[in-house]
Formats: sequence, structure tokens, C-alpha cells
Amino acid sequence: MAKQVINVGTTAGDGRGDPLRDAMIKINANFTELYEGIVVQTIVGENGTTLVDISANSVNANALTGTVPAGVATWDNLGGKPTSVAASGILDLYNIAQTDAQIASEIDDLKVELGSGGAGAIDASVLTGSLPAIDGSALTGITAGVASSLDGDMTGSVFADDSTLLVDGVSGTIPAANLTGALPAIDGSALTGVASAFSDLTGTPTTLSGYGITDAYTQTQVDTAITNATSSIVIPSGSSQSIDVVAADSTLLVDSSNGTLNSSALTKPIDLDDNEEVRFGTDNDMRIYHSGTTGNIDNNTGTLILDGATVRIQDGALANTAISASNGIATLLFENSAKLATSTDGVAVTGRITGLTDPTDAQDAATKAYVDANSGGGGGDFEGNLSGSVFADDSTLLVDGVNGTINSSALTKPIDLDDAEEVRFGTDNDMRILHSGTSGLIQNTTGTLVIAGPIVRIQDAGTAQSAFTAENGIATLYHLNSAKLETTTDGVAVTGKITGLTDPTAAQDAATKAYVDANAGGASSRSTATGNTNSLADAAEADLDITGFKSYALLAITTDRAARVRLYVSDATRTADASRAEGVDPTSDAGLIAEVITTGADTVIISPGAYGFNLESSPTTTIPCRVTNKSGGTSTVQVDLNILQLEA
Repeated sequence: MAKQVINVGTTAGDGRGDPLRDAMIKINANFTELYEGIVVQTIVGENGTTLVDISANSVNANALTGTVPAGVATWDNLGGKPTSVAASGILDLYNIAQTDAQIASEIDDLKVELGSGGAGAIDASVLTGSLPAIDGSALTGITAGVASSLDGDMTGSVFADDSTLLVDGVSGTIPAANLTGALPAIDGSALTGVASAFSDLTGTPTTLSGYGITDAYTQTQVDTAITNATSSIVIPSGSSQSIDVVAADSTLLVDSSNGTLNSSALTKPIDLDDNEEVRFGTDNDMRIYHSGTTGNIDNNTGTLILDGATVRIQDGALANTAISASNGIATLLFENSAKLATSTDGVAVTGRITGLTDPTDAQDAATKAYVDANSGGGGGDFEGNLSGSVFADDSTLLVDGVNGTINSSALTKPIDLDDAEEVRFGTDNDMRILHSGTSGLIQNTTGTLVIAGPIVRIQDAGTAQSAFTAENGIATLYHLNSAKLETTTDGVAVTGKITGLTDPTAAQDAATKAYVDANAGGASSRSTATGNTNSLADAAEADLDITGFKSYALLAITTDRAARVRLYVSDATRTADASRAEGVDPTSDAGLIAEVITTGADTVIISPGAYGFNLESSPTTTIPCRVTNKSGGTSTVQVDLNILQLEA
């Protein structure tokens, strides 16, 4: 029996899964088959090797792989251990009898060699090396000489010609101090008592000089080098030492020799918050600041002098000059038109001086009579020069003759310009503002025209209806003060519809129009969604995801070769229905939208049209498909879906 799978539906509580009783029946059937399959029998591998032999109650050790756990394969646990050299299979080992025979043979050979000189004597020809001082009267047949080599085994100590002990036969050691040259490669596993790691060594040195290392600094040398290197750039606490500060590009920032800061290296502009001041003079005699409401140049010692080739006092927009001083001539202006200028004789007035009241003092009366006569007082024109101060009828000081100033607060507002009269900005008149008589113009010919404000609006002059606003970096278009299009992080958000789009001629334009029509309220157009499988063998099948819409009307399915095509609402329903054979009806809750079988490059019309949709927990535009290649050979399969978008 094949494994029975419980249908759990697509999402929790969707009512599409197996009933509880049916699910438990499948579970019992699966367990029954599992238990019935557990039997005691011999286990044989796919290659015929017996792994478990039930008749012999054994496991084939030769088939074991991996590492045997600790404590399992030990000498004590082994059975049938050999008790003789022959039984162990060792070929390079003498048994006791062989050892005794070999020793006896060597002794016999030694006796023959030593006794060849005759009975009771040692053949001196077999002796080598230097003999110690002995009583030679007991020796016979000795011939002095030096042996060139030793052939055979030797027992005892070995000394050099200078009596240095080379081999200590008594202790069974070789003094390492007398070794010379390079040691040959040896098997250290047979050595004992030999240091095998640096930590095992004794008497190791504790200094660089002890190791003989010459290409490194000691700690003391490093500290000294750091001190020497930094002594010229680190100023100790409390030190009176001075130092220059230089930028990476060699610009001098702090000049310790002259005690100055390089002002040209300051970042520009220099920004000061409200009420933060720039002060001048030893006693802060002059201050410049902005209080948050007014700008202030406050000089409390001596005279405040504004010095320049031309000095102007202008409004905050820098559009209109009220006072100008150039070449020693002070000029008062009205809407950028000179009205009073100082001259050699006094002042020259362009226009009139009006509004003078009758004075009460004789001197003032004489002054008024003179002004009236020479400047057209009482409505007449004044021509000539005027010296002194000028007051309005309400005693407001208009022209301060004593200090040579004009009261800017007394200028009339607004400042009126006639048609085509301009206000110009920039050295080369880069920007100008004017009204031609028919249209207002703000024209900027150099750089970018910036209109800045917390909120910028473009409104009509009659109804104050906004057509455009910009606030916090968001641009909004309006129709009769009602927002219709607004920029967003993703692009633009449209309120209402985008209408009037003509049919495009390019495929990309068609796709764009289809998207805009669908998402901006216009009528949707049919489109084709296409997908291609990887190369499939004949009768092989594979999943295919085609990008379409969240919901759509399916009108036709086209394949470029014979194929079986199934469309689903989700990946899960596609997986659950994947094994369903051709010709077998799906269950009612299989999530199948459409299934077609083509016999070649063919189009199957879906009539009536089918309603398709994506039923993932978060709906996407993916259309899950399952495609079977029925072309008779290995090939890819292209599937085209003719669909109409129903959901944004």
C-alpha cells in the first residue's frame, strides 16, 4: 500500500482538509503497514553482502564502517589471543629457542676469532684500537695495529682518542653534548623522556639576547623608540610647549610661531544661531548678531563706520536700495529711484519735499520759508541743494542731516514698479523680476532657480485655488484645491483616474498603459503573460511560475508544442495535485483554475472565460503552473496566458 497523505487544506480553518475520522483512518493504515513490515530476518546489502546473519546470530564485522566507540575494541575484550610468536604471525621476531641459538652461535664465532692464535692465547690480529697499559709479559703473539672497521656487535662503552666518553655502555646512553652534525630523521614514537613540545624544554632563555635574536626590539627599546618619535608631537599636560597644526594637504591651520589661526581655512558659511554674537574690540566694543526677530550691528564705543567702494542699505530681499554711499556722496532712494543726494552745496532733491508744517520758532519759520521757496513746498517742485534734516508732518525724522542718514522705516510700502520695470540680481543680472503688463516673470538665467519655504504653493490670483504645493520634499498637484497626484517613496500616488491615454504603438508602452489603466482607474486591456520551462524529457513535468496579476480573467492558453498545462491558486495546491494522473478528475477543493492538453503548437480558448486568482496568505502576481512535456522528445515548453487584469 502506498503512503496515505492527510489533506490539511491550504490555510488553517479553511474547511478544505480531510475530516478528522478520515485523517485518523489514514494514520492507522500507515502504522499497520509499518508494523507488519518489521520482521526478524537476515539483512543483505544491495551488493549481496550479508550484513546481519540471523542463523549465526552475528553481524558481519567486515562490513562495518566508521569509528568503533571507545571501550569496545580493546585487547582485553579480544578472544583467541595468540600465545606464541608463530601464532601471532610476526615474522621479524625471534622466539626464545631461536634467540638462544643465535646467541650461542655468536659466542662460538667470537671464540673462534679470538682463539685462532693457538691454545692459551688471543690472536692479536683481531684486536683493534689502543690497549691500556698492561703487563705484556703475559701476552704472546701480539701484533700492534689499528683496525679500520668493526664488523659485528659490541658490548661496552666507547671512548674517543682524547678519552671523551662517546657511548656509555654502563648507563646505556649516548651523551648528547658530544654529538656533532645534523641528526638523521628518526621515529620519535620509540623515544622516551624526550621533549616533544617547546613547553617540555627546560632552561629556556627569557630574553631576546638569550635566544640570539637580533632582528627585534626589546620592550625597553620599543618604549624608547615611541618616546623619541612622539616627543615632538605630544604635548605633556601642563607643558608650555607650542606646536603647529597642519592639514593633510599641508595647509597651515594653527600657526604656533605667530599665535594665529588660519581664517582662510575655516569652513564657509560661518553659521551662528539666534543671539550668538561676533564681538570686536578688546572690550567687546562692537557686536553683530540676530535676535531671532531683528538683525543687529551694535557699536558702543566711537563711531560705526561702514566702508566700501559703494555702501548700500537695502531691504531684506536685497531688491530695493534705500540709502547709498559712493565716492563720498550720500543718496536717498525711493523704490531704487534717487530722491536726495548730497552735493558740494548741500543736498540735491529729485522731486519734492512735502508735508512741512508751519514752524513756531522764528528760525524754523525762516528755514521753512527758504525750503518752500527753493524746493516747491506746498505742492511746488524743489530744485537745488538742501542742507539739514528733513522731518515729516508728524515729526518723524526722514533725513538726518547731522548723522547723514535716512530713516528707512519711513519708506512707503509697497514698493511699486511700473510695467517692464525690473529688479535685477547678480553681477551679470543673472535673475530678474518684472511684470510685462500682461504676464509676471521671474527669470533666472544662471544656475538653478530655487523657491524655498516651509510650504511652497502655486495659486491663482483670483480664487486662491492651489494648483501645486511642495512640503517636506513631497510635491502635490491639485484640481480646485483637491489633491490628485502626490510623489511618494515608490513613485506617485494618484487620487482618481488617469484618463485620455491613447493606444501605444510599442510593446513597452502597451505594458505601461495596461498597468496605468489598471492601477489608476482606467479601463484594463488584455495582455499576455509568458513563461518557459527548463529542458524537459518527454513525459517529464515541472513547476512553472508565470508573472500575471493577483486576480484575472483567463481567456486562452497557448503552448509552443504538445503539453499538459495546469494552473493553480497557490504553490501548496499545485504540490498537492502534482501526482494526479492525466484523465483523473481533481477534487473539488484542489485549487485548480484550468487544465488543458495540446497536441502541438496550439491555442486552447477558455470559453466561458475562467476567473483566476492568487490565494497565498499575502497575494502576489504569480500564477503557479504545472507543465508536462508531451512533444515526444526533450525540449523546453513555452506557455502563453491571454488574461485580463481584475485586481490592482
